[in-house]
Amino acid sequence: MKMELETVRVRVLPDGRVRSEDAARFLDYSLQTLANWRWSGKGPRWTRRGGRIFYMIEDLKKWIANGK
Repeated sequence: MKMELETVRVRVLPDGRVRSEDAARFLDYSLQTLANWRWSGKGPRWTRRGGRIFYMIEDLKKWIANGK
């Protein structure tokens, strides 16, 4: 069976932050799943700036590397 990689386009801000929508796309989970994880204290580390939720791309990569 031949495996193909899918390219996922996410917008990474100059300081390494990504919006929730992009984080969900990068992790292949829904926005609601990320919201549930934030509420329950699970999932990758996140931050709030100006009322918006952001994730650092490096934190997302580490979270994936550690087996989600």
